[in-house]
Amino acid sequence: MKKLVLMVLFMASALGSKASANSAQGLIEQLKSLNGATGRVASNVEKESTGVCKVAVTEDDYGVSVSFEGTGLYFTPIAHISSDATLEDNNTLLISTNPNRVGGDVCGDWGGAVRYKKTISLEKNVIKISESFRCSLEGFKKYNLISACVL
Repeated sequence: MKKLVLMVLFMASALGSKASANSAQGLIEQLKSLNGATGRVASNVEKESTGVCKVAVTEDDYGVSVSFEGTGLYFTPIAHISSDATLEDNNTLLISTNPNRVGGDVCGDWGGAVRYKKTISLEKNVIKISESFRCSLEGFKKYNLISACVL
């Protein structure tokens, strides 16, 4: 009987924690808990790096920002998560579909970005920041830029 009660309690607690993690706020809280964690950086954009990354999480009136510091990459991988972010699946937040970012359009001065999408995901011990889009002035060439910090 004790085993049955313990098993039911264990399952209920596991399901309860799973339900809270399966929300946008739950995923944001998981990312915030990784502030200061260090790991190895990987990027399909740049090959030159220090090989390491440190997760930095900051919060302000506009939302939560997650970045990888100390990577040696030319561009610092960063995800600004506002209250508009939506859960795409259990591990991925859709951050933006707007190609006009700080510094201009992702396709350069002439613009023309199509199907822009920026996401951040947390799966096991990997935080991944990715941007995908097509540039209309380049014959709709597809770009899929990914930076990851493997903890």
